[in-house]
Amino acid sequence: MTEPVDEVLRTRRLELVDSSGDLRAVLGVDQTEQPHLTLYGSDGEPRLTLVLSGDTSPQLTLTDARGEPRALLELDADGNPRLGLFDDQGRIRLKLALSPEAADLICGLHLWDGQSRKSRAGFWVQGQGPQLALSGEDRNSLVSLTHYDGGPLLVIHDEGRRPRVIIGLTEDGTSGLSLLDEEGNRIWSAG
Repeated sequence: MTEPVDEVLRTRRLELVDSSGDLRAVLGVDQTEQPHLTLYGSDGEPRLTLVLSGDTSPQLTLTDARGEPRALLELDADGNPRLGLFDDQGRIRLKLALSPEAADLICGLHLWDGQSRKSRAGFWVQGQGPQLALSGEDRNSLVSLTHYDGGPLLVIHDEGRRPRVIIGLTEDGTSGLSLLDEEGNRIWSAG
């Protein structure tokens, strides 16, 4: 004969332990009233956490043996997905995001350096097409490659992020090169 089973178990926190009594999982509601599920490694460190942040935004975090976040998958408050990858010091190194902007749908990938915690390279799709941007250590000098007016466009910016050199190819195959001063005035061009 089978024993009767309760159909509902109500609690604020449920802890699962292994045969040694070590904590392996927690399902509960934290002090801010946010529901969460945390899975622990055999070393007692949290390895996976699933949280419903702000009651609307799910967030999944994977952590290393030291408890440092290494990967984060989440939906923002508007439901747009984001993925972040972190180095062993907890610094973000790669971010992939998808979000609507105006009438265009933007998909972006950003790469961070390990020291300054600044985006050093980015690739995204918006408006007229894909764009690639690379920045220097100061994050101001920039080289960008984009698709504009039917053709590829390479722009080299100075330290103040002002365009100084523009090389392009139009839809009909006409090429052009322009050199600009600090105010953006064309000082020389060909094509």
